[in-house]
Amino acid sequence: MTFTAKFNGINPSYNSFAISISTRDSISTGDLVRTDTNFTVDANPFTWETFSVTTVLASDTNVLSAELVGWQDSNGSKYGIALAQVDDAVLTVTPPAPPPGHINWADWQNAATQGAVGTITTQTDQVVVNYVNTNGYAFAQLGNDAADYWTDQSRVRNAATSPFTSEGVTNIPTNTDIIGLRYAGTQTLQFDKTVANLVFAYVSLNGNGYAFDQDFEILSYGHPEDGNSCGYWGCGTSHKEVVDLGNGVVEYRLLGTGEPHGTIRFLGAFDTISWRSMTDEWWNGFTVGIQGTATEVTTDTDGDGILDTVDNCPVIPNGDQDDFDFDGLGDVCDPDIDGDGVLNDIDAYPMIQLVGCQMLTVTVSTMMLITARWLPMLTRLITTLMASVMSVIPMTTMTA
Repeated sequence: MTFTAKFNGINPSYNSFAISISTRDSISTGDLVRTDTNFTVDANPFTWETFSVTTVLASDTNVLSAELVGWQDSNGSKYGIALAQVDDAVLTVTPPAPPPGHINWADWQNAATQGAVGTITTQTDQVVVNYVNTNGYAFAQLGNDAADYWTDQSRVRNAATSPFTSEGVTNIPTNTDIIGLRYAGTQTLQFDKTVANLVFAYVSLNGNGYAFDQDFEILSYGHPEDGNSCGYWGCGTSHKEVVDLGNGVVEYRLLGTGEPHGTIRFLGAFDTISWRSMTDEWWNGFTVGIQGTATEVTTDTDGDGILDTVDNCPVIPNGDQDDFDFDGLGDVCDPDIDGDGVLNDIDAYPMIQLVGCQMLTVTVSTMMLITARWLPMLTRLITTLMASVMSVIPMTTMTA
């Protein structure tokens, strides 16, 4: 995670500074997370100064306070004075970017006779989603206290073979939240912020079809022909049918055979989407998720060509996205590049994992990474050297 702390009223006469971040309400009583030294400030003691610190924390860590200490030489020694603490420090946290294909799924929270309301929490924002269906619907399942229809036919959640996962969607819908439908007719999803790349997951679309007002792509469905396990209620295929209704109206129909379970994706940015349930059928269900808001998905803070939502170091340019220890944090902003628990600043071998004082261990993943990075280069070098040698060795012809 990257922490940005801002302090006001810094005395520039200090030689260097240390920033400490705590998980409680004060540095003295909190658990110290990280201390970094040798920051510089400008000459104006009345302006806000910003310091960025990158460290590794559990995703649920609650960082509450920051302290800046100024150091100054005095008769050959250094001493520290607390310059700022909780009240005059503004601390923000930027979590690491989710992996490509990670979807933020809706948390359905309130249901009424003609709709439901939920929220979608993204990396840096929250979106309210409002489902409206004047025809009524079968049920709204909220929370984790009911059957999990997002499992496969064996009642197992396996992201590798789920009907709901693919290269574009790597995580199965969260919790057991689902909206169950039963009536033909039009319904709408409304978002209070413009969202991007909406994913629509569906369950048991047998004997029915959905006709959307926007084009979509089918990402996955629960059938052996798609390489996936069958869905909760059985196996089924899915396909799209585009129908021109005339007068500029086009329907994009999601149809299938058997017991279709799967996901589709609407590429682009929008705040409303509508579809028509084509028949009365008890019951078929859905939920939705997004890659992020339109702002998140189209923002590249560090200008390295990698969007923030998939950038493993969104505040420092790293177009190569190198991640030596595969921890989801790019090497350029990873305080422990090799993941051995020793910070780079004090690690004698920051790109080799060390255990204890004498034992050197290199993980299989590290060996694979080293091989993948260096073997092609060594092969090219040997080929070039051999070509050079052969070019200077005179060729002789042997005759009988």
